[in-house]
This record gives sequence, C-alpha cells and structure tokens, in this order.
Amino acid sequence: MLHFARQLYLSPNIRHPEILKWRLRHNAGNLGVYVIVPGDNKKESIPGANQLEILHCANLHQGYYKATDLTIVGLAEGYWQAIELVARITGECVDKTGGTDLKAYLFPECQSGQHGGDRP
Repeated sequence: MLHFARQLYLSPNIRHPEILKWRLRHNAGNLGVYVIVPGDNKKESIPGANQLEILHCANLHQGYYKATDLTIVGLAEGYWQAIELVARITGECVDKTGGTDLKAYLFPECQSGQHGGDRP
C-alpha cells in the first residue's frame, strides 16, 4: 500500500501533487514520474548505504511493491530531477543535523514508534 510522507519533497515541475498522488494510488499512467522511497536496508553491507531509492512509477505495479507498505518521500518529473531532489534532501539533513542519517531525518517520529506518512 502506498503512503506519502507528511513532508513530501517535490521537484519544480510537479504542478498538481494531489492529482499525482491520486494517480499513483490508482495505478493511472504517469509516464515521466519518479518516486523517492526509503531504501530496503535488509541486505546492507555498508553502514549508511541505500538510504533512499529512486523508482520509476511503473515499478509500483510490480508485485513486490504492491505487497509492501511503501512511504513515498519525494516526487520528481524525470530521473535527473529525482537525483537533484535526493541531493536536496541530503543537503537539508546535513545542514540541520550535521549527519547523513536520512531516515532519522525524514521520519523522526519513528524513534517513538509512530509513522511519518499519511496513514490513518
């Protein structure tokens, strides 16, 4: 199931985020849209690696992503804008915390057992 972070990062070309969120939830076509999600660190071998992943929205139709609770933290129009968005998130994290723990920065309430998305 798809969830969206309370503080959703958007690339400059995303004009109607609410419509885009609806389209992503209902599997409507979004040809050039990329989503930024927390990385799956189950197989992490390097500390701090794989904190965020960039996925084309078509990947969300795959069985793995349909069966997984997925929190989207960013929406970008095009792959290069997605890379710039990840760089912006990382820069904000470093400026505000002095470190690069992106998951702790994006989901500080997870420390207390709460979720940062739009879950009911």
